[in-house]
Amino acid sequence: MVENTQETGIPVKAVTPTKREEFQNVKPLLRGVWVEHLVNNQQLPVGGASLGPELSKRLVLDFDSFEAETQQFNKENIRRIFQENGQETVDWLREIGYDVDPYMFFLCNQVQQRVHKLLKVDPESSGNESERLKMYRGDEFPPLSSFKGKTACVERAALGQWLLQKLGAESVYIGGITMVDAHSLDEHPEEHAWIAVRDPQVEDSYLIFDIGRPRVAQQDFVPCILRAEMPFNYNQLKGRRGVLIKIKELLQGGEKLYYGVGFPVAGRKNIIEATS
Repeated sequence: MVENTQETGIPVKAVTPTKREEFQNVKPLLRGVWVEHLVNNQQLPVGGASLGPELSKRLVLDFDSFEAETQQFNKENIRRIFQENGQETVDWLREIGYDVDPYMFFLCNQVQQRVHKLLKVDPESSGNESERLKMYRGDEFPPLSSFKGKTACVERAALGQWLLQKLGAESVYIGGITMVDAHSLDEHPEEHAWIAVRDPQVEDSYLIFDIGRPRVAQQDFVPCILRAEMPFNYNQLKGRRGVLIKIKELLQGGEKLYYGVGFPVAGRKNIIEATS
């Protein structure tokens, strides 16, 4: 493993809690968060000024607005469906060369499809970004349910994490940055949010479930699931003044991307990746 440790020198400021029950599971990161359990009506930090260390924008997680449509979306029902039809998933994953735990993929796929339905996501469209951004410019923090038809990674990852919680999956909402090539001095990191799910094949590590970036495989939109070259967990991001970790998609011929925390500005980055 090789690590570039050049730092920005800008101090990290944690998000100040307003209600203990809302923030007890929030672990602050530089311009990001690691949240192990989202709760109804929580104000989730989701964005801010590009050069500031704090996330001043908030999304109100009004999960109760989705309760009526998700009453049957629970651990028991999803497990039963997999037990009855799981072999089809196993065979299909083998056919397309997706090297991922079949049940984990099944959970992520069920969650992705339900998020698309609940938030009226068209995976073939880039979405209505201009209308989405307007939602965050008012004096009050917008509720998640008001973003139907105009969502991006933040809203989809938040709802996806809540649904995974309902299914009993050990998962985390992460807000940070992503890049295609962290070695580029010209590429600007993109502010991004994704979900991490416990990796059943690697100890003390999470897989990245990038719910805002579905992939096309045999004419189907499938979950984008990636694995780091070394265990990926909170300690790799904790207290860092910017770091990007190389992650490889598990789909056959998988793309290599970088995920981490820091400022969305071009320039030299702190990078963690394997030497080979």
